[in-house]
Amino acid sequence: MSGLPTSTVDQCKGALQWFLNVGCNIIIITLGKNGVVFASKDSKTPSHEPAEFVQNPVDTTGAGDVFIGALSFCLARYKDWSLNRKIRVSCSVAAASIMKAGTQSSFPSITELNSNLFTG
Repeated sequence: MSGLPTSTVDQCKGALQWFLNVGCNIIIITLGKNGVVFASKDSKTPSHEPAEFVQNPVDTTGAGDVFIGALSFCLARYKDWSLNRKIRVSCSVAAASIMKAGTQSSFPSITELNSNLFTG
C-alpha cells in the first residue's frame, strides 16, 4: 500500500511513519514469527511486540487470522486496555493456535487459554 519495504522490523518502523503521516489512527504490521510492529496517532513511537516462542509448532496456517480475531475481540471487549496489551494478548492467542493442526480447528477458545491472559 505504501510501496515501502516491510520485511524487517526496522523497515516496518519506517512504513509506520508513512501511514501516520497520511492520517491513519492505528497501524499494525504483522511479521509472522518476528511478531508485530505498531504505532498510533496517540503514541507515534513505533513499538515491536515479539512473537511468543513456541518450541514445536504444529501448523502455522491461520495464525494471522487468529491474531486479527483476538485483536478484534480485545478492541471490542477491553476498551480500557492499552493498544500494547491488546497486541500482546493477541500474539499469545496466535501462538496458542500453532500448537494444533488445522485452521479453525486450531483456534483456541477463551477457556483453553491461560486464565491470566485476560486478567490483571
